[in-house]
Amino acid sequence: MDVTFVELDTSRDGMNLLKKYYETLHVPEFPDPNERESFDNLEKYLEGKDEGWYGKNNYHIVLMMDGDVVAGGTIFDYYEEVNAGFGEFITINRNYRKKSLFKKLFDKRVEILNEDARRNGHHSGIDWLVVEMNKPEETEVDAFNPNQRLKIWEKLGFKIVDMNYIQPALEEGKDPVTNLYLVTRIYNKDWPQEQIESKKLIGLLYNYVKYAFDIEDPYTNKTFMDLKDTLEKKERVRLLPMV
Repeated sequence: MDVTFVELDTSRDGMNLLKKYYETLHVPEFPDPNERESFDNLEKYLEGKDEGWYGKNNYHIVLMMDGDVVAGGTIFDYYEEVNAGFGEFITINRNYRKKSLFKKLFDKRVEILNEDARRNGHHSGIDWLVVEMNKPEETEVDAFNPNQRLKIWEKLGFKIVDMNYIQPALEEGKDPVTNLYLVTRIYNKDWPQEQIESKKLIGLLYNYVKYAFDIEDPYTNKTFMDLKDTLEKKERVRLLPMV
């Protein structure tokens, strides 16, 4: 199936597409309001990108289009300090599932992240990619079967980070999210595949909290500090099978 990819910006066309994506795909596919980014935040982060707020890092909203229809969308970050990608959201329109489009969208995400890495002198691309994922046994509301999701991501080479992960509250008035795994795929062939250094995870989460939650000083965020304190108790963290 032929589709096109559009990276959104703050132009009029970009904002119109963002609204279309948000109303037709983002809201229905992320039913838990504590896990769902607000439209205002998405707009704010695109504006911050235009203003250079991300520095060497980067922020992307990429839509997969079938003509005028939003067939899928993904939102993700690049963090230069740890040469990593962080996948915030990725979803396929329900009318376009079982058409092998998820892999196309995922591959586009990795392609763009590798471009970010190479632009910053990391010529082999990103070292690793991290994603949050609902725990099936702790998730009450989900727009997709969480067990099936784990199997899909396992086929993509991802493993569960062996830690009690908590996502900080996305914004004021929302709660931290406790029913999530942190999962990762290691792309750097020189890194061990069964574990990750704790200091790398701390660096990744520091950047994630700072840029994806707009918290200027993550050390003031209790959720981040609890995660940091836990990770500092051991040098490395195991990476476990998804299923």
